[in-house]
Amino acid sequence: MELEEKFKEAKVPMIVVHFDENFETTYTEEYNLGNFELSKCQIESFARILLPSIREYYKDPKHVHESNELAKQQNKQSIDT
Repeated sequence: MELEEKFKEAKVPMIVVHFDENFETTYTEEYNLGNFELSKCQIESFARILLPSIREYYKDPKHVHESNELAKQQNKQSIDT
């Protein structure tokens, strides 16, 4: 049985990420994500893990500026389409 078939039969949600030699993502494969939902507790736990890193990142004015510029570009693109 092929690995892809085993992933589908497992009925466990998963994402397989493929990397190149520079460890950059080349593509992903998603399996069994159709009925995947996180509980409120899981979402809150994940947020607690991420929040300190996000706060640290945005302490740097350069990152705030980059984020604002990206948001402006995205807004412009959504208006243009």
